[in-house]
Amino acid sequence: MTKHDFLTMMFKLFGISLIASVLFTTVPAIMFSFDEPDAGIVLKVISSIVLFMFLTWLLIFRASSLVDWLRLSKGFAEDRIELGNLKPEEIVSIATFIVGGLLLIDNIPDVISQVYWNLREEISRMKFPAADKHLLINDSVRVLTGILLISNYDVVARFLVRKNPKQS
Repeated sequence: MTKHDFLTMMFKLFGISLIASVLFTTVPAIMFSFDEPDAGIVLKVISSIVLFMFLTWLLIFRASSLVDWLRLSKGFAEDRIELGNLKPEEIVSIATFIVGGLLLIDNIPDVISQVYWNLREEISRMKFPAADKHLLINDSVRVLTGILLISNYDVVARFLVRKNPKQS
């Protein structure tokens, strides 16, 4: 694997982690900020979404061009990185599996807690501050995303590692 391929793969993985981070932290915060819509808030939200979409597109779909433009693969003593028998797809598969596992491990306790508090609130007809349906939905989506990443890690890896025709 060349240094250019390795750096391209790192940018793509960073783009995937950016998607996960923004979807699970920023989107819920935006949902809560629309209780009292204001023109300034709407403008900030729209500009944030546009910036996020541009950065994601740049990191995932134009990673090779980004490495070339920043000249990151220049100045190394050797052009190749020896990773044994691991292919780029296998490295990305392992990383995707780890990210999915971390999403599961981090969010399953939160889902169980939210299910408990929401059921308790429904049964007793009392309000509990810990029972929040938005958090339950958000944490459930995180768990589902972790399950999907673990079960489809090979599909994600093939998508991220595919080469540009001009790069071959």
